[in-house]
Amino acid sequence: MNALISILVCVCPTFERRSSTDNPITTEFTNPEKEQFYKEKLLFLTNRGSVYRLEKCMETIAVLLQSFKTAEIFNENDIDFIMDIAIRELGV
Repeated sequence: MNALISILVCVCPTFERRSSTDNPITTEFTNPEKEQFYKEKLLFLTNRGSVYRLEKCMETIAVLLQSFKTAEIFNENDIDFIMDIAIRELGV
């Protein structure tokens, strides 16, 4: 399942740049029935660091945070966790 989420994470920023309409991956990530699952998987992949496409995970998180309808997808603890990962990876 991580491989599929990884593919979606890699494609999400590309769809965001090219699409003038809704991003289908963002729509899937924010589906109320699956939102928690995708959030946990995205945080898990991000925590794996530079070994596992950190830059794409961070781009996808940025897309999700910038989207008006998904501004609430991450809580404050999630944002702290993401920042800790980014600082950890910058220190390498």
